[in-house]
Amino acid sequence: MSRRLALAVHVEHPVTHEAFLLLPGDEPVPKVAEIITNPFAWEPEAEPDPDDEDSDTGTGPETDPELDAVVEVKKPASRAKPAAK
Repeated sequence: MSRRLALAVHVEHPVTHEAFLLLPGDEPVPKVAEIITNPFAWEPEAEPDPDDEDSDTGTGPETDPELDAVVEVKKPASRAKPAAK
């Protein structure tokens, strides 16, 4: 189970060394999460419900070994100036 950020965090990609921004609510892949050492950047971890039979054990394979899709970066839309009247 991945952890969720409570704060915006600037990090450097561990492979490409590209700087990027993670926003509150993002769940970075484990390799990127290791870089974020500030404990206040994370939302508190929820206690697992022992009665929940469908809970994920987190034993599955890692799905992004090359960190190709750490975060989707969207460029801001260009703002057109209103026509002068």
